[in-house]
Amino acid sequence: MKGVVLRVVFLATTYLGYLFMGYGVDRSNFWEVSFGYLFLFVAMIMFYRNRKELSWRDLFLTAMLFRAVFLFSEPRLSDDYYRFIWDGRITAYGENPYLVYPETYVLSDEAAALGLTDALYEGMNSKKYYTVYPPLNQAMFAFCSLMGRGDPTSELFFYHLLIFFSELLFLSIMGKLLRRFSIPHTAAIWYALNPLVIVELCGNLHFEGVVVTLLGLAVWLYVQKSKWWWISAICFGAAVSVKLLPLMLLPLVGAFLKWKSIRYYAVVAATFLVGFVPFFSEELIRHWQSSIGLYFRTFEFNASLYYVVREIGQAIYGYNPIQTVGPVMSIITITAILVVATLTLKKYAYKVPSISVAAKSVQWTYLIYFFMATTVHPWYIITIAAVTVFVKRKEALLWSFLVLLSYSHYHGGGFSENYLFISLEYGMLLLSFLIPKRWSEELEVRILNESP
Repeated sequence: MKGVVLRVVFLATTYLGYLFMGYGVDRSNFWEVSFGYLFLFVAMIMFYRNRKELSWRDLFLTAMLFRAVFLFSEPRLSDDYYRFIWDGRITAYGENPYLVYPETYVLSDEAAALGLTDALYEGMNSKKYYTVYPPLNQAMFAFCSLMGRGDPTSELFFYHLLIFFSELLFLSIMGKLLRRFSIPHTAAIWYALNPLVIVELCGNLHFEGVVVTLLGLAVWLYVQKSKWWWISAICFGAAVSVKLLPLMLLPLVGAFLKWKSIRYYAVVAATFLVGFVPFFSEELIRHWQSSIGLYFRTFEFNASLYYVVREIGQAIYGYNPIQTVGPVMSIITITAILVVATLTLKKYAYKVPSISVAAKSVQWTYLIYFFMATTVHPWYIITIAAVTVFVKRKEALLWSFLVLLSYSHYHGGGFSENYLFISLEYGMLLLSFLIPKRWSEELEVRILNESP
């Protein structure tokens, strides 16, 4: 009886922690954000230590319970949703979001008719560039706007519902994949109860969760029946139509599927391009190129290697060389990703790799990209958290905690990088990867033995 009471109290206390992150935390108070996240990460570790008492049903229900906390909340740690609502209303109205420049459109009569108010405009962090969100993401924005009928609170609720059911589907798929490959269901704890995943997806409404769901569905469909490859490819193409980052996994698809990847690529490309048909124009191409170029040439946030290169460039040239360094590092990243895919192909040319090997290759592809990127927001790491569930060594999961140090950027209501915290973030992450494999395995065994 005592044990049951303690578990209920622990569950209720963790639930209160998520309530705080959904309705009470202030992004401008870094210590408040840190305390909330630290508490929830400790709770996740406690769940893992007592995992023998968690059936898959209990784990699934607990994970969804914590996610349901945010259904009626307003994002506390991100203002991206202002752009979602802006684009959604424009698309729902029948306008082309790729041709609308917020800074000039906000003054028009059409903007007033759509409820694109000054308050909504001022809340956006992307006033001075055209939208970069792909067509399926735009369709989701439009759906939420149509369902919300112009009421911001209602629109936000439908965004929450969309992410919530996406997570429900992905956890179901993850459970099936774990059973399919004889991996203990408790491995899912690192994603299902990961505070970064729960808060950034269900709380802050980032669509990386939808991407992970579509990619997970693509994998599950393919491993279930290879004749479903074309449905799998459609899901992959849909993932790219939400966020572009999965494009960097295509070389790995080639390494795993060999010659069959040609037809897979064709369906992925067709799925992606079909989404642009309702919006297509020469201006779309020009505007999209300019916005994506702006991202790589202008934006800086929580970078690692890039900051080192930038400081060297400033010392030599006397100015920020991002205009040149950003694109160059992108080329280096693409080359490194192709090398990973080539090595994978060479090693597994005559056999099918295990799910662990495939997940590890995906993990390293994302790690390479983020180590070289000029911008790494906390929610970017969610895909790494998802694939690391299927990988034996869990060092990369440490980043899902360390990346929260980047919220020091907003402390005091300002927007200033704290390089001490960024150095700590990447220094500790690098150190975790340098720990010899034998030591990490001994530590894992010790944890297993100590767990009740």
